[in-house]
Amino acid sequence: MNRKPNHQPLTSGRFAKLCRTTKETLYVYEQEQLLKPRYIGLNGYRYYGAEQFFDFDLISVLKESGSSLKDIRRYQQQLSLQSLDAMLSQKGAELTARIVRLMHQQQMLFQMQSLVVYCQGLTFNQVAIKTFNEEHFESWPCTLPIFSDYSELSASMAEFINHFLAKEQPLGFPMGRCFPVDALQNESTYSTKLFAKSQCGVPGECTFHRGNYVTIAVQGGRDEHLQALTELNAFVQDEHLALDKEIFAFDLLSWVQLRGKDQLATEYRIRLQD
Repeated sequence: MNRKPNHQPLTSGRFAKLCRTTKETLYVYEQEQLLKPRYIGLNGYRYYGAEQFFDFDLISVLKESGSSLKDIRRYQQQLSLQSLDAMLSQKGAELTARIVRLMHQQQMLFQMQSLVVYCQGLTFNQVAIKTFNEEHFESWPCTLPIFSDYSELSASMAEFINHFLAKEQPLGFPMGRCFPVDALQNESTYSTKLFAKSQCGVPGECTFHRGNYVTIAVQGGRDEHLQALTELNAFVQDEHLALDKEIFAFDLLSWVQLRGKDQLATEYRIRLQD
């Protein structure tokens, strides 16, 4: 039988409240030999010392930082100032990397939400002139036909995203592709590159310049997109507009809005020459 200490003990319920946890958690830690009661009474009640709060707190910090209960038990068995220093340095580095990943994920959510709001305010199948601020994107070579289906485009975009992920440079939104302005009059034109927003805040090599753009947003398959580009070209000719040499085709969350193999939601933007 465990010997009862001289100082005032805490029942498992009171100790759990002190540690902002539950008696069930304390029992698990006891079974894992991480945090044993100071003694167990004849009635089976478990009692803890208030000083064990710091043991519990260290276990909680390590667990929340990603350590398994098995790892924590090993740390405890080897505990010294030197081993604690090494362990905390390791966990600090792991948490820093985790925070960076979470910040990238948060940035992705913000970018997606901003794009959702933009999509909700769009009028489709209507040519318009809009002013946009300058943006910088990472880019990736792409030679797909401008009317390639969504599965082909998705495969190429996945390769693009994975290439930058391998370099720990995650990409987000907006994203899309570029092709020559000749596509307004030649449907056989090929894309030149894919683009996507970096999550790392590093300006990419692909620049979407500030200025006025002639635009049209469209949802659908090949026929709908061909019709949209035809209308865009007719507007340009009627208004005698001088255009830059590149079309930016911004994806409008096609995977959310359409989900069809041959369906895309796109806003085409062509910068007007000054």
